[in-house]
Amino acid sequence: PSRSASTSANPYPFPANAHPTPHQIFHLPKNATRADVKARYYDLVRIYHPDSPSARAGGISPETAHARFQAISSAYAVLCGKKPASWLDGADVGEGFDAAPRTSYHDLSTAMWRAKQRKRAELDVGLDERWKERMMLGAVLLVQSRLTVGLTLQAIALFVLQTYTTRTQAISDARHARRTSARADSLSSLD
Repeated sequence: PSRSASTSANPYPFPANAHPTPHQIFHLPKNATRADVKARYYDLVRIYHPDSPSARAGGISPETAHARFQAISSAYAVLCGKKPASWLDGADVGEGFDAAPRTSYHDLSTAMWRAKQRKRAELDVGLDERWKERMMLGAVLLVQSRLTVGLTLQAIALFVLQTYTTRTQAISDARHARRTSARADSLSSLD
């Protein structure tokens, strides 16, 4: 026996009014239990899912089937308490599920975050690391002031001092190279 779409009438036809409430979509009274809502949701999904045979055999367009399935999912979220109760009253969102969506500030916050990251990336971090130089010099001075402990501290102090001077020289060379390349670029642009 092959399976085919049911030819019997749909026991839960989709409401014909423009803005059905969740209870109208589910064909349930307002005092329905959570178990009733869940059972009816599974029945409606079997009937109205865009990929189900009954939805395809129903003679409705795929867009309409998708819109109805979205309405059923939204109604289920409202009836289960996953969406605010204001959806039931139509407060702040208009009537039904075809109303304009609420303003989303997610895109705005994402755009602000990206702009901040872009600005951070544009900053020249290489020239603004003087605090590290100051920390190294402070470490040298601190270690030098406590030389009474022994040779280990002197070795550490010498290592830190050598690292500090090497770093200072490298930064100085980088700045000089940058200035030289900037002058060369400005001179070549004048030609």
